[in-house]
Amino acid sequence: MKCFHPIFFLLIVAMMACNNQLEKKPIYVVDIETISEDNNFELENVPEKIQQWLDFYHQYDSAFLLKNFKASGVVLHLNALKSLDTLSEINKDLYTLFSFSPDKKKYIDIWSYGNLIPPNEMQPSKQKHSFNDGEADQQIVLGEQGGKRNEIMFNGPAQVVEAADWINNNQFLITMFTEEENEMVVEIYLFDLEKNVFTNFRLTHDFKLPQNKPQSFSDYWLGINKKHLDKR
Repeated sequence: MKCFHPIFFLLIVAMMACNNQLEKKPIYVVDIETISEDNNFELENVPEKIQQWLDFYHQYDSAFLLKNFKASGVVLHLNALKSLDTLSEINKDLYTLFSFSPDKKKYIDIWSYGNLIPPNEMQPSKQKHSFNDGEADQQIVLGEQGGKRNEIMFNGPAQVVEAADWINNNQFLITMFTEEENEMVVEIYLFDLEKNVFTNFRLTHDFKLPQNKPQSFSDYWLGINKKHLDKR
């Protein structure tokens, strides 16, 4: 009969306990219903792409921080979403640029509409319209496994979304710049697919980029992600 060394037994018990803790780790969820007007935006963990967006503009504006976005206090229901055609074969190369939910079953696509399609060399400045020059419309799409795609937002010339990322499998964030009467309004939208609602947070101060700003966040982000499309 084989005997187990006590240390070996304790190691197995510790590993089992660790696995149970990992399995029971709660999923972080933002309770939209508890958000009141003028609440500062706070997240336990800021999604990677949203943090990159914040960091990029923070170098031009030291107050460009998540805590300086305040809640509108308005929670709206998502209307029936407009169904779209499946992604064309030519645009399937852009999958690597989409923002996928943690379980990879859903994604946000801000790239595959019209002039926002990056060329092979990934240099948006050489397109007919630059991503952030305010001349091209933009379609924001919620996609699912199996090819289903729905429009969640359509932006005109004065608006642009530069980043989208997921908090969990049912909640995601979208950043928005809107030009209103020569003022740049900066917002972050929070969507909850389980409750079928969304709300927004607005930067608390006027935001102005320096005239010598070398590039937009979208140009910067495409530049550092160029390697993904190089594999096409």
